[in-house]
Amino acid sequence: MTMTNDDSDDPFGLARFTAAQDRGGTYQRAVAELRAGAKVSHWMWFVFPQIAGLGMSPVSREFAVSGLGEARAYLAHPVLGPRLRECAAIVAGTEGRSAERIFGPVDAVKLRSSMTLFAAAADEAGGLVFRAVLAKYFGGVPDEATVTRLLRSVVMRMAQLTRALLVGAMITVLAVLVPAGTPRAAAAAGHAPVRQLAAVRQLITVTASSRSTTFATFRAYRVTGTKRVLVYGPWTARVGYNGIAAPGGKREGDGRTPAGTYGFSFFFGVDPNPGVAFPYRHAYTYDYWDDDSASPRYNEWVDADAVSTGRDPEPMHNVPAYDYAAVIAYNTARTPGRGSAIFLHAGTGGATAGCVSLPVSELLKVLRWLTPTQHPVIAIGVS
Repeated sequence: MTMTNDDSDDPFGLARFTAAQDRGGTYQRAVAELRAGAKVSHWMWFVFPQIAGLGMSPVSREFAVSGLGEARAYLAHPVLGPRLRECAAIVAGTEGRSAERIFGPVDAVKLRSSMTLFAAAADEAGGLVFRAVLAKYFGGVPDEATVTRLLRSVVMRMAQLTRALLVGAMITVLAVLVPAGTPRAAAAAGHAPVRQLAAVRQLITVTASSRSTTFATFRAYRVTGTKRVLVYGPWTARVGYNGIAAPGGKREGDGRTPAGTYGFSFFFGVDPNPGVAFPYRHAYTYDYWDDDSASPRYNEWVDADAVSTGRDPEPMHNVPAYDYAAVIAYNTARTPGRGSAIFLHAGTGGATAGCVSLPVSELLKVLRWLTPTQHPVIAIGVS
Protein backbone atom coordinates (compact mmCIF):
# COMPACT_ATOMS: atom_id res chain seq x y z
CA MET A 1 0.00 0.00 0.00
CA THR A 2 1.25 3.49 -0.84
CA MET A 3 0.49 6.07 1.85
CA THR A 4 -0.42 9.46 0.49
CA ASN A 5 -0.12 11.45 3.70
CA ASP A 6 0.54 11.17 7.44
CA ASP A 7 -2.75 12.66 8.54
CA SER A 8 -3.93 10.81 11.64
CA ASP A 9 -7.51 11.19 10.36
CA ASP A 10 -6.58 9.06 7.35
CA PRO A 11 -4.14 6.42 8.65
CA PHE A 12 -4.61 4.19 5.60
CA GLY A 13 -4.29 6.97 3.03
CA LEU A 14 -7.79 6.44 1.67
CA ALA A 15 -7.63 9.86 0.03
CA ARG A 16 -5.79 8.16 -2.83
CA PHE A 17 -9.02 6.37 -3.74
CA THR A 18 -11.26 9.44 -3.63
CA ALA A 19 -8.72 11.41 -5.67
CA ALA A 20 -8.60 8.71 -8.36
CA GLN A 21 -12.38 8.31 -8.47
CA ASP A 22 -13.04 12.05 -8.65
CA ARG A 23 -10.41 12.75 -11.30
CA GLY A 24 -12.15 13.71 -14.55
CA GLY A 25 -15.50 12.28 -13.45
CA THR A 26 -14.09 8.75 -13.36
CA TYR A 27 -16.52 7.45 -10.76
CA GLN A 28 -19.55 8.76 -12.64
CA ARG A 29 -18.21 7.14 -15.81
CA ALA A 30 -17.73 3.83 -13.98
CA VAL A 31 -21.33 3.90 -12.73
CA ALA A 32 -22.60 4.63 -16.25
CA GLU A 33 -20.62 1.71 -17.67
CA LEU A 34 -21.88 -0.65 -14.97
CA ARG A 35 -25.48 0.40 -15.62
CA ALA A 36 -24.89 -0.27 -19.33
CA GLY A 37 -23.55 -3.72 -18.47
CA ALA A 38 -20.11 -3.25 -20.04
CA LYS A 39 -16.90 -1.87 -18.53
CA VAL A 40 -14.87 -0.11 -21.22
CA SER A 41 -12.49 2.27 -19.41
CA HIS A 42 -9.82 1.78 -16.74
CA TRP A 43 -10.90 2.17 -13.12
CA MET A 44 -11.11 -1.35 -11.67
CA TRP A 45 -8.30 -1.13 -9.10
CA PHE A 46 -9.68 1.90 -7.29
CA VAL A 47 -13.43 1.34 -7.70
CA PHE A 48 -13.34 -2.36 -6.71
CA PRO A 49 -10.17 -2.53 -4.56
CA GLN A 50 -8.45 -5.83 -3.79
CA ILE A 51 -6.14 -7.28 -1.16
CA ALA A 52 -2.43 -6.48 -1.46
CA GLY A 53 -0.26 -9.00 -3.29
CA LEU A 54 -2.55 -9.86 -6.21
CA GLY A 55 -1.11 -7.37 -8.70
CA MET A 56 2.43 -6.37 -9.59
CA SER A 57 1.86 -3.20 -11.62
CA PRO A 58 2.47 0.23 -10.04
CA VAL A 59 -1.26 1.02 -10.19
CA SER A 60 -2.26 -2.27 -8.56
CA ARG A 61 0.25 -1.70 -5.76
CA GLU A 62 -0.87 1.88 -5.21
CA PHE A 63 -4.50 0.91 -4.73
CA ALA A 64 -3.97 -2.42 -2.93
CA VAL A 65 -5.77 -2.78 0.40
CA SER A 66 -3.41 -3.90 3.15
CA GLY A 67 -5.88 -6.11 5.01
CA LEU A 68 -9.16 -6.30 6.88
CA GLY A 69 -8.38 -3.17 8.92
CA GLU A 70 -8.06 -0.98 5.85
CA ALA A 71 -11.03 -2.71 4.20
CA ARG A 72 -13.21 -1.88 7.22
CA ALA A 73 -11.98 1.71 7.18
CA TYR A 74 -12.87 1.85 3.47
CA LEU A 75 -16.40 0.65 4.18
CA ALA A 76 -16.77 3.19 7.00
CA HIS A 77 -15.55 6.08 4.82
CA PRO A 78 -18.43 8.50 4.13
CA VAL A 79 -17.74 8.56 0.38
CA LEU A 80 -15.96 5.32 -0.49
CA GLY A 81 -18.22 2.97 1.45
CA PRO A 82 -21.49 4.12 -0.14
CA ARG A 83 -19.88 4.21 -3.58
CA LEU A 84 -18.62 0.64 -3.31
CA ARG A 85 -22.03 -0.58 -2.20
CA GLU A 86 -23.70 1.35 -5.02
CA CYS A 87 -21.47 -0.26 -7.62
CA ALA A 88 -21.89 -3.72 -6.11
CA ALA A 89 -25.67 -3.29 -6.08
CA ILE A 90 -25.68 -2.35 -9.76
CA VAL A 91 -23.68 -5.47 -10.59
CA ALA A 92 -25.89 -7.66 -8.41
CA GLY A 93 -28.97 -6.29 -10.17
CA THR A 94 -27.70 -6.82 -13.72
CA GLU A 95 -29.57 -9.58 -15.55
CA GLY A 96 -28.66 -11.80 -18.48
CA ARG A 97 -24.88 -11.21 -18.37
CA SER A 98 -21.98 -13.06 -16.80
CA ALA A 99 -19.20 -11.26 -14.93
CA GLU A 100 -16.93 -11.97 -17.89
CA ARG A 101 -19.36 -10.21 -20.23
CA ILE A 102 -19.59 -7.16 -18.00
CA PHE A 103 -15.94 -6.81 -17.01
CA GLY A 104 -13.94 -9.02 -19.34
CA PRO A 105 -12.21 -12.20 -18.09
CA VAL A 106 -9.35 -10.46 -16.25
CA ASP A 107 -11.40 -7.86 -14.42
CA ALA A 108 -14.05 -10.46 -13.56
CA VAL A 109 -11.37 -12.11 -11.42
CA LYS A 110 -10.67 -8.75 -9.78
CA LEU A 111 -14.38 -8.30 -9.05
CA ARG A 112 -14.48 -11.66 -7.31
CA SER A 113 -11.42 -10.77 -5.24
CA SER A 114 -12.87 -7.41 -4.23
CA MET A 115 -16.22 -8.86 -3.22
CA THR A 116 -14.47 -11.58 -1.19
CA LEU A 117 -12.40 -9.00 0.68
CA PHE A 118 -15.29 -6.70 1.55
CA ALA A 119 -17.69 -9.55 2.37
CA ALA A 120 -15.09 -10.63 4.93
CA ALA A 121 -14.60 -7.10 6.27
CA ALA A 122 -18.28 -6.15 6.58
CA ASP A 123 -20.71 -7.15 9.29
CA GLU A 124 -23.51 -9.51 8.35
CA ALA A 125 -25.99 -6.89 7.18
CA GLY A 126 -23.37 -4.67 5.56
CA GLY A 127 -21.93 -7.53 3.56
CA LEU A 128 -25.18 -8.71 1.97
CA VAL A 129 -24.62 -6.92 -1.32
CA PHE A 130 -21.07 -8.26 -1.69
CA ARG A 131 -22.20 -11.79 -0.96
CA ALA A 132 -25.04 -11.34 -3.46
CA VAL A 133 -22.48 -10.59 -6.20
CA LEU A 134 -20.46 -13.68 -5.25
CA ALA A 135 -23.61 -15.80 -5.27
CA LYS A 136 -24.89 -14.51 -8.59
CA TYR A 137 -21.70 -14.63 -10.64
CA PHE A 138 -19.36 -17.06 -8.88
CA GLY A 139 -21.59 -19.73 -7.39
CA GLY A 140 -21.16 -18.22 -3.94
CA VAL A 141 -17.50 -19.28 -3.88
CA PRO A 142 -15.01 -16.65 -2.61
CA ASP A 143 -11.73 -15.90 -4.36
CA GLU A 144 -9.16 -18.43 -3.22
CA ALA A 145 -6.14 -16.12 -3.54
CA THR A 146 -7.83 -13.48 -1.39
CA VAL A 147 -8.84 -16.02 1.25
CA THR A 148 -5.27 -17.35 1.31
CA ARG A 149 -3.81 -13.90 1.94
CA LEU A 150 -6.28 -13.13 4.69
CA LEU A 151 -5.57 -16.45 6.36
CA ARG A 152 -1.82 -15.92 6.02
CA SER A 153 -2.02 -12.66 7.94
CA VAL A 154 -3.82 -14.43 10.79
CA VAL A 155 -1.29 -17.26 10.79
CA MET A 156 1.56 -14.79 11.13
CA ARG A 157 -0.08 -13.09 14.10
CA MET A 158 -0.81 -16.42 15.79
CA ALA A 159 2.61 -17.97 15.18
CA GLN A 160 3.42 -18.23 18.91
CA LEU A 161 0.32 -20.24 19.75
CA THR A 162 0.05 -24.00 19.72
CA ARG A 163 -0.91 -25.84 16.58
CA ALA A 164 -4.37 -26.55 17.97
CA LEU A 165 -5.05 -22.90 18.62
CA LEU A 166 -3.72 -22.02 15.18
CA VAL A 167 -6.11 -24.40 13.48
CA GLY A 168 -8.94 -22.95 15.55
CA ALA A 169 -8.00 -19.46 14.41
CA MET A 170 -8.09 -20.57 10.78
CA ILE A 171 -11.57 -22.04 11.22
CA THR A 172 -12.77 -18.86 12.89
CA VAL A 173 -11.45 -16.68 10.07
CA LEU A 174 -13.06 -18.92 7.47
CA ALA A 175 -16.37 -18.48 9.28
CA VAL A 176 -15.85 -14.70 9.04
CA LEU A 177 -14.95 -14.93 5.36
CA VAL A 178 -18.19 -16.84 4.83
CA PRO A 179 -20.44 -15.16 7.41
CA ALA A 180 -23.38 -16.87 9.00
CA GLY A 181 -26.30 -16.56 6.60
CA THR A 182 -24.09 -17.02 3.53
CA PRO A 183 -24.36 -20.78 3.14
CA ARG A 184 -20.94 -21.92 2.04
CA ALA A 185 -18.56 -24.49 3.43
CA ALA A 186 -15.58 -23.34 5.45
CA ALA A 187 -13.13 -26.18 5.16
CA ALA A 188 -11.78 -28.33 2.35
CA ALA A 189 -14.32 -31.03 3.18
CA GLY A 190 -17.03 -28.51 2.45
CA HIS A 191 -18.95 -28.64 5.71
CA ALA A 192 -20.89 -25.68 7.11
CA PRO A 193 -18.66 -23.35 9.17
CA VAL A 194 -18.73 -23.55 12.95
CA ARG A 195 -20.25 -20.07 13.33
CA GLN A 196 -23.03 -20.89 10.90
CA LEU A 197 -23.95 -24.13 12.67
CA ALA A 198 -24.25 -22.26 15.96
CA ALA A 199 -26.74 -19.86 14.38
CA VAL A 200 -28.90 -22.39 12.52
CA ARG A 201 -32.61 -21.69 12.71
CA GLN A 202 -33.69 -23.89 9.78
CA LEU A 203 -32.54 -27.50 9.47
CA ILE A 204 -33.17 -30.03 6.72
CA THR A 205 -32.32 -33.68 7.31
CA VAL A 206 -31.98 -36.23 4.52
CA THR A 207 -31.61 -39.67 6.10
CA ALA A 208 -31.22 -42.98 4.26
CA SER A 209 -31.58 -46.44 5.78
CA SER A 210 -28.31 -47.61 4.20
CA ARG A 211 -25.46 -46.28 2.06
CA SER A 212 -26.62 -48.19 -1.01
CA THR A 213 -30.28 -47.17 -1.17
CA THR A 214 -31.39 -44.41 -3.54
CA PHE A 215 -34.28 -43.37 -1.28
CA ALA A 216 -34.11 -41.14 1.83
CA THR A 217 -36.45 -39.48 4.29
CA PHE A 218 -36.63 -35.70 4.05
CA ARG A 219 -37.61 -33.52 7.00
CA ALA A 220 -37.46 -29.75 7.53
CA TYR A 221 -37.30 -28.26 11.02
CA ARG A 222 -37.49 -24.87 12.64
CA VAL A 223 -34.78 -24.70 15.30
CA THR A 224 -35.02 -22.66 18.51
CA GLY A 225 -32.19 -23.22 20.93
CA THR A 226 -32.07 -26.97 21.45
CA LYS A 227 -35.63 -27.55 20.24
CA ARG A 228 -36.66 -28.70 16.78
CA VAL A 229 -40.17 -28.20 15.43
CA LEU A 230 -41.11 -30.19 12.34
CA VAL A 231 -42.28 -27.90 9.52
CA TYR A 232 -42.32 -30.25 6.49
CA GLY A 233 -42.13 -33.99 6.06
CA PRO A 234 -41.48 -36.75 6.45
CA TRP A 235 -41.27 -36.93 2.66
CA THR A 236 -39.54 -39.36 0.33
CA ALA A 237 -36.49 -37.90 -1.39
CA ARG A 238 -34.17 -39.46 -3.96
CA VAL A 239 -30.39 -39.47 -3.70
CA GLY A 240 -27.52 -40.71 -5.88
CA TYR A 241 -27.90 -43.82 -8.02
CA ASN A 242 -25.07 -45.35 -5.99
CA GLY A 243 -26.49 -44.14 -2.68
CA ILE A 244 -24.77 -41.90 -0.13
CA ALA A 245 -20.99 -41.70 0.13
CA ALA A 246 -19.15 -42.32 3.38
CA PRO A 247 -18.17 -39.07 5.15
CA GLY A 248 -15.36 -37.50 3.14
CA GLY A 249 -15.66 -40.23 0.51
CA LYS A 250 -17.52 -38.40 -2.25
CA ARG A 251 -15.66 -38.42 -5.60
CA GLU A 252 -16.41 -36.87 -8.98
CA GLY A 253 -18.72 -39.00 -11.09
CA ASP A 254 -19.28 -41.73 -8.48
CA GLY A 255 -23.07 -41.36 -8.49
CA ARG A 256 -23.14 -40.84 -4.73
CA THR A 257 -24.63 -38.02 -2.67
CA PRO A 258 -22.09 -36.52 -0.23
CA ALA A 259 -22.67 -37.13 3.47
CA GLY A 260 -22.29 -34.18 5.80
CA THR A 261 -23.85 -30.86 6.80
CA TYR A 262 -23.83 -28.01 4.30
CA GLY A 263 -25.32 -24.61 3.71
CA PHE A 264 -26.91 -23.25 0.53
CA SER A 265 -25.20 -20.90 -1.93
CA PHE A 266 -28.05 -19.64 -4.12
CA PHE A 267 -31.15 -20.88 -5.91
CA PHE A 268 -31.68 -21.18 -9.65
CA GLY A 269 -34.03 -22.52 -12.26
CA VAL A 270 -35.17 -22.71 -15.84
CA ASP A 271 -38.49 -21.27 -14.71
CA PRO A 272 -38.92 -17.76 -13.24
CA ASN A 273 -38.22 -17.02 -9.59
CA PRO A 274 -41.06 -18.69 -7.65
CA GLY A 275 -40.81 -16.18 -4.81
CA VAL A 276 -37.77 -17.23 -2.79
CA ALA A 277 -35.70 -15.25 -0.27
CA PHE A 278 -32.33 -16.52 -1.53
CA PRO A 279 -30.62 -14.98 -4.58
CA TYR A 280 -32.20 -16.62 -7.64
CA ARG A 281 -30.40 -17.14 -10.92
CA HIS A 282 -32.17 -17.90 -14.19
CA ALA A 283 -30.67 -20.82 -16.11
CA TYR A 284 -30.16 -20.04 -19.80
CA THR A 285 -29.11 -22.44 -22.54
CA TYR A 286 -25.53 -21.13 -22.41
CA ASP A 287 -25.20 -21.79 -18.66
CA TYR A 288 -23.29 -24.84 -17.45
CA TRP A 289 -21.72 -26.23 -14.30
CA ASP A 290 -18.03 -27.11 -14.73
CA ASP A 291 -17.54 -30.76 -13.67
CA ASP A 292 -14.00 -31.08 -15.06
CA SER A 293 -11.54 -31.70 -12.20
CA ALA A 294 -8.71 -30.36 -14.37
CA SER A 295 -10.49 -27.09 -15.14
CA PRO A 296 -9.65 -23.82 -13.35
CA ARG A 297 -13.41 -23.28 -12.97
CA TYR A 298 -14.14 -26.68 -11.46
CA ASN A 299 -17.37 -26.75 -9.44
CA GLU A 300 -18.55 -23.35 -10.67
CA TRP A 301 -21.43 -22.02 -12.75
CA VAL A 302 -20.00 -20.85 -16.08
CA ASP A 303 -21.22 -18.98 -19.15
CA ALA A 304 -20.28 -21.04 -22.21
CA ASP A 305 -20.40 -17.95 -24.44
CA ALA A 306 -17.71 -16.25 -22.37
CA VAL A 307 -15.33 -18.91 -20.99
CA SER A 308 -14.40 -22.57 -21.34
CA THR A 309 -16.75 -24.93 -19.51
CA GLY A 310 -14.28 -27.81 -19.20
CA ARG A 311 -14.95 -31.36 -20.39
CA ASP A 312 -18.51 -32.72 -20.22
CA PRO A 313 -20.08 -29.84 -18.29
CA GLU A 314 -23.49 -30.08 -16.65
CA PRO A 315 -26.18 -28.12 -18.58
CA MET A 316 -28.08 -25.85 -16.22
CA HIS A 317 -30.99 -25.42 -18.64
CA ASN A 318 -32.19 -28.93 -17.74
CA VAL A 319 -35.95 -29.60 -17.77
CA PRO A 320 -37.59 -30.76 -15.53
CA ALA A 321 -34.81 -31.46 -13.00
CA TYR A 322 -33.64 -27.85 -12.86
CA ASP A 323 -36.99 -26.14 -13.24
CA TYR A 324 -36.23 -25.10 -9.67
CA ALA A 325 -33.18 -25.94 -7.58
CA ALA A 326 -30.92 -24.89 -4.72
CA VAL A 327 -27.13 -25.11 -4.83
CA ILE A 328 -25.89 -27.15 -1.86
CA ALA A 329 -22.59 -25.60 -0.74
CA TYR A 330 -20.52 -28.76 -1.15
CA ASN A 331 -16.78 -28.65 -1.98
CA THR A 332 -16.67 -24.87 -2.08
CA ALA A 333 -12.88 -25.14 -1.87
CA ARG A 334 -13.24 -26.72 -5.34
CA THR A 335 -10.81 -29.52 -4.51
CA PRO A 336 -10.27 -31.47 -7.76
CA GLY A 337 -12.00 -34.81 -7.82
CA ARG A 338 -14.01 -34.30 -4.63
CA GLY A 339 -17.28 -33.81 -6.48
CA SER A 340 -19.27 -30.95 -7.99
CA ALA A 341 -22.76 -29.74 -8.93
CA ILE A 342 -24.58 -30.94 -5.81
CA PHE A 343 -28.11 -29.55 -5.78
CA LEU A 344 -31.50 -29.92 -4.14
CA HIS A 345 -33.67 -30.08 -7.25
CA ALA A 346 -36.97 -31.19 -8.74
CA GLY A 347 -37.49 -34.93 -8.94
CA THR A 348 -37.61 -36.76 -12.26
CA GLY A 349 -39.00 -40.07 -11.01
CA GLY A 350 -35.64 -41.76 -10.45
CA ALA A 351 -32.38 -41.56 -8.55
CA THR A 352 -30.03 -38.62 -9.01
CA ALA A 353 -26.39 -38.40 -10.11
CA GLY A 354 -25.38 -37.29 -6.60
CA CYS A 355 -27.93 -34.62 -5.72
CA VAL A 356 -31.05 -34.69 -3.54
CA SER A 357 -34.42 -34.43 -5.29
CA LEU A 358 -38.04 -33.94 -4.24
CA PRO A 359 -41.32 -33.80 -6.14
CA VAL A 360 -41.66 -30.25 -7.43
CA SER A 361 -44.68 -29.37 -5.26
CA GLU A 362 -42.76 -30.30 -2.11
CA LEU A 363 -39.55 -28.70 -3.35
CA LEU A 364 -41.26 -25.34 -3.90
CA LYS A 365 -42.61 -25.33 -0.35
CA VAL A 366 -39.09 -25.81 0.98
CA LEU A 367 -37.44 -23.28 -1.33
CA ARG A 368 -39.97 -20.60 -0.38
CA TRP A 369 -39.52 -21.41 3.31
CA LEU A 370 -35.71 -21.26 3.40
CA THR A 371 -34.43 -17.84 4.44
CA PRO A 372 -30.76 -16.69 4.46
CA THR A 373 -31.12 -14.87 7.79
CA GLN A 374 -32.17 -18.15 9.43
CA HIS A 375 -28.84 -19.75 8.45
CA PRO A 376 -30.34 -22.96 6.97
CA VAL A 377 -28.29 -26.13 6.59
CA ILE A 378 -28.94 -29.56 5.11
CA ALA A 379 -27.64 -32.63 6.94
CA ILE A 380 -27.26 -35.72 4.75
CA GLY A 381 -26.47 -39.13 6.21
CA VAL A 382 -27.39 -42.72 7.02
CA SER A 383 -29.45 -43.70 10.05
